[in-house]
Amino acid sequence: GGALQDFQTGTKYGVTCQHVLSQPGTVDESGTGRRIGAVRKMGSLTPLPTGVAGNRHTMPHASNADWAVFELDQSATIAAHHSRHGRIARYASMASIGISMDVEFTGLTSGCRECETGSVGIWHDIRVDGVLHCFQDIFQLRWRAGSGWLNRRAGKDLVQPGDSGAWVIAAPSHGCIGA
Repeated sequence: GGALQDFQTGTKYGVTCQHVLSQPGTVDESGTGRRIGAVRKMGSLTPLPTGVAGNRHTMPHASNADWAVFELDQSATIAAHHSRHGRIARYASMASIGISMDVEFTGLTSGCRECETGSVGIWHDIRVDGVLHCFQDIFQLRWRAGSGWLNRRAGKDLVQPGDSGAWVIAAPSHGCIGA
């Protein structure tokens, strides 16, 4: 996840995946139990009914994001900027995301990963808390062309458990394109 700041009020907000927070309430610091904020809004996930294929024909109103916003307590010391690019000034719409765009993310487990977009605007079934959910208009991340074979040979998966909520960042002029 990451943090955003309302520069008019000074209020800081965290943005991450809904399944990371699991339910509305308080947010703790990486499982330490130390309160850092309270959930203010979260998206709704679309469970996939048993025996139904998840696609645009059977699930036309499927979720397109797994997200939650929480207001950070004033005592929380989290910077409202990306560690390598500084302040995130805007986000990009799905219409501006193409195949083979150079991007990166910093996952809690994987650290900084330089990669590229693969398929864009796809439908996919993803297991969240043991339940299959259908998502629409998502994009795939893959190792950048030329680097993938070496990483795969070394047994490195691009994304690791614990990376959920990482923001995907394109070149600084593009801003944050997804989470």
